[in-house]
Amino acid sequence: MMKKKNPEKYQQIIDATVQLIDRQDVAMVSTTQVAKKVGISQSNIYIYFKNRDDLIKHVFIREVDAMSQFVHDTQVPATDLFGQFASQLDALFQFALQHPTSLNVIQKILRSYSYQHLVAKPDDLNAANAELLVTLKKGQQTGLFKQVDLSLLQNTILSNIKLQADNIHHGKYTAAEQPFERVRQLIFDAILNGSRS
Repeated sequence: MMKKKNPEKYQQIIDATVQLIDRQDVAMVSTTQVAKKVGISQSNIYIYFKNRDDLIKHVFIREVDAMSQFVHDTQVPATDLFGQFASQLDALFQFALQHPTSLNVIQKILRSYSYQHLVAKPDDLNAANAELLVTLKKGQQTGLFKQVDLSLLQNTILSNIKLQADNIHHGKYTAAEQPFERVRQLIFDAILNGSRS
């Protein structure tokens, strides 16, 4: 007889995996650690996930969907692609300030070569996430953004936003001393073709 899936247990497994990835490298997270953290046997993990990679994929999808939905709900409507992108950057920064663990987990998974296929297959992600990818792709198609692999653009954006939020969280400086507008300009300088502010 097959065991019935409990939605609460599924969330506990995902949450425990997020906590472990936040504290250590993705490659170091095992289903044994997750099971111990949740208080279940390791075999119970496989009721919910095919394997460890499937678990990591589900964590990634949940965290990216939450980030993307936040950006979708928070961004200010803009009349042009540049304005839309600027608004998305501002919303991403607010997400980083409010959800530092999520952004850390997303970035760790994106940086792990074992999970690069997750970036290449955005079909599993929600419509809000597609919005971010569409902005980047349109920016490249129109010549607004540099013609480099999308993962390089994503890393430039996320790593700078995460570092700004981390520095504020750890008291290195305040948001008033180092306003996000400077970081946004740094990102613009890095990925835009030509200058524009």
